[in-house]
Amino acid sequence: MSDLSPGQEVTVSPSGITAEVLYVRGETVRVRNVNSGKARTVAIKNVTPKRESKVLTVGPVPMNSIADMVAPMQRVYDSGIRPVPKPVTLRSEPYLAYVRKHPCCLCGASPSEAHHWSHHGGVMGSKVDDYRTVPLCTEHHRYWHDHGTLPGMEREHSEAALMREQAWLLRAWLDNNVAHYGDQVDALIRAIGGADA
Repeated sequence: MSDLSPGQEVTVSPSGITAEVLYVRGETVRVRNVNSGKARTVAIKNVTPKRESKVLTVGPVPMNSIADMVAPMQRVYDSGIRPVPKPVTLRSEPYLAYVRKHPCCLCGASPSEAHHWSHHGGVMGSKVDDYRTVPLCTEHHRYWHDHGTLPGMEREHSEAALMREQAWLLRAWLDNNVAHYGDQVDALIRAIGGADA
């Protein structure tokens, strides 16, 4: 159910309570009971968004026929449009420093730069998570930004190589930094194409 967004009112089954969405993660949603204020995590399949209805008032209607006289003066209009949650870009200076400590993933040269990349064709300056980075030397970093590929590779192979390196770095980081587990779960979801796919 991709139409849930923070702050949206929902009904939770089977209890039928009204709650407010705090966040959605995978197949679960964290909600807060609007009456008691207690928060809990429930399966996303047990959550139904409340329909937002707007009343559209129709002004004076000229009475030309009996049908006009019985026409309702008020109609309920549901646009079905829900606010789209603003994407959150995950930032982590400690993770970027960790990536920079590794040699270039292509040639092994040091020092390296933390190269932000996206398999959706993001450009320099676009908002990409700090967890979506790999170490590249200055030469290969520039080559990527000039050509959109790694030297001697097609785009698909370049992205696959970067994805493998990124996954390896994220797993190693997680093993050594349990305190960052919450951000890491979000980063792993994004890395496999969940949040921005």
